[in-house]
Amino acid sequence: MKGYIGVFVLVVVLSIILLTVFNAVFTGGGDILQETLMASTMVISVLLSVIITQLFYLINLFKNKK
Repeated sequence: MKGYIGVFVLVVVLSIILLTVFNAVFTGGGDILQETLMASTMVISVLLSVIITQLFYLINLFKNKK
């Protein structure tokens, strides 16, 4: 279980870092639309991280059954 939590945390941290870097590079100022977009992309990023972690779990589950 520790491995899956580690994968989840790694993907979340990496996506937040990349999102912050790309946000700083491609945008200039901060308005309400930008903040809303940033919040929604972080939520989507966390949800996709859950899916990636579940895929790792399923792959290992199928490997162990063979």
